[in-house]
Amino acid sequence: MKRRLWRNVRIYTIHDVVEHIILSDKPGKFTVKEVEASDICDYKQWWKDYYKKIPVSIECEHKSRKERVFFSTSVQFHFIFEKDQKGYVTGYTTINGLNVHTFQIALQQHRVIQPAQKKAYPAGKVPIKSSKMSDFVKLKDFVPEEKTELYNDTSILNWSVTIAVLRQDDD
Repeated sequence: MKRRLWRNVRIYTIHDVVEHIILSDKPGKFTVKEVEASDICDYKQWWKDYYKKIPVSIECEHKSRKERVFFSTSVQFHFIFEKDQKGYVTGYTTINGLNVHTFQIALQQHRVIQPAQKKAYPAGKVPIKSSKMSDFVKLKDFVPEEKTELYNDTSILNWSVTIAVLRQDDD
């Protein structure tokens, strides 16, 4: 893939990148799907209905706050999910280590979890931060003529930035 990109121009549209991935190696080795804004579901709101934000170790539930162990991927490195204990995760500080904690991450143990249905971007356009929008405007002068379809009337430059300001913590 890298060699293929080095031989060609440096500015690509999403369609160009998909084409390069498909043509880069043996046919059929990769399944490539170009993700549309309508394919993206709102998981940031969805998970709150099913999972705890900060699970506490079952072994430490009745201890004082300072002695409790909270679920953290920067502390526990080895996780085990048991099929017969849905909603629970066993975390180890080392691989198969002696320091073991069990966390109930689900709000309700036997609840059927439905996949997210709500679309993240119902307007059909992924929000862009205002700072990134100004970068696109600066970049416009350096885009070759054959790639200017990105900057035409229905382009990114005409997208509303108000959504991006509301969700500025997202990238």
